[in-house]
Amino acid sequence: MTEAQKDRVFNRFYRVGGDQHPSGEQGAGLGMAIVQHIIAIYNAKIKLADSPLGGLRVNVTFAGVKCD
Repeated sequence: MTEAQKDRVFNRFYRVGGDQHPSGEQGAGLGMAIVQHIIAIYNAKIKLADSPLGGLRVNVTFAGVKCD
């Protein structure tokens, strides 16, 4: 995932690859927007990084407790 895609991934209805997503999976592009909303409610932090296995790694920290 490029840095530009990481910047946009929290936008509602945004899907990396658009409607022609390489995975072939159906989706609305709302997942990360919902996660961001929950993060804001609980005053948590979120960090996006490249996964060593490929793809995206998402780190979420709630009140000092890190959840991977």
